[in-house]
Amino acid sequence: THEDLPLSIQVLGPTPRIPSGLSAAVETNHGTASLGVVLAQHNGLGVDGIAPDVTPRVAGSYTDTNQPYEVNLARAIDRARDWLLAGDVLLIEAQMGGPRWTNPSSQAGLVPVEWQQVVFDAIQAATTKGVIVVEAAANGGEDLDDPIYQGKFDRTQRDSRALIVTAAHAFPIPPGQQAVFSSTGNRVDLFYWTYPLPSAGYGDLQDGTSDDCDYTQSAFGASSGASALVAGGIASLQGVARALFGSPLSVMELGSLLVLTGSQDLGSGARVGVRPEFIQALDSL
Repeated sequence: THEDLPLSIQVLGPTPRIPSGLSAAVETNHGTASLGVVLAQHNGLGVDGIAPDVTPRVAGSYTDTNQPYEVNLARAIDRARDWLLAGDVLLIEAQMGGPRWTNPSSQAGLVPVEWQQVVFDAIQAATTKGVIVVEAAANGGEDLDDPIYQGKFDRTQRDSRALIVTAAHAFPIPPGQQAVFSSTGNRVDLFYWTYPLPSAGYGDLQDGTSDDCDYTQSAFGASSGASALVAGGIASLQGVARALFGSPLSVMELGSLLVLTGSQDLGSGARVGVRPEFIQALDSL
């Protein structure tokens, strides 16, 4: 219901709910900010989204009304896949606990959601259909190449073909300082700078008279912000591809384009992929 979002955001399946025990303010703001980066309307209010003319749909990972708190991300991905066509974009704004995640109050040890096999299978089914899946790398500070992950983030052992996106937290990087990343590893495809990142929600930039007119510039970011930025850029590129060629780019074509035209600001040894250069990608089209 935010003033800067489209009026008709279609919900796939039951209405998403806030599990008891979690902060409704945090949970609803995260989704609002994610949507704002991609599709905030160019209406003279607040912020301008990257791809405001996309047809927006959301699928909640928690929808049960009479069950204990249970996030079923694979089910949400399956619901989204049923509606999406080849070339459409599916943004997964979630993370989950890995083998080192021991403190529920901390993000340390959180990993990309395809760590869980059933979620990996759901993502792979979507990319096999031709859907472009953008997956947050998570904010656990983990090296996904570590043997503790049993090769689950090794493309030679399994490959969902999702684009995993991590975050760099400072731009530009002052001489002698190092950027801070969410996750690293050879499985990471892309990274993006995320602070400050204005969007809808939270209220630290503008605390409106209601939640519907709150805005942020520093409460949202990390791999969630980086993934939203990349998803918005991809959606825009796909619109151009449809206009030029009559059809969107395939999963392989899109991924290759972003890697070939991307920038390795941090050097090849950083293991965070490349930073998408969307104008260069557009020129290549």
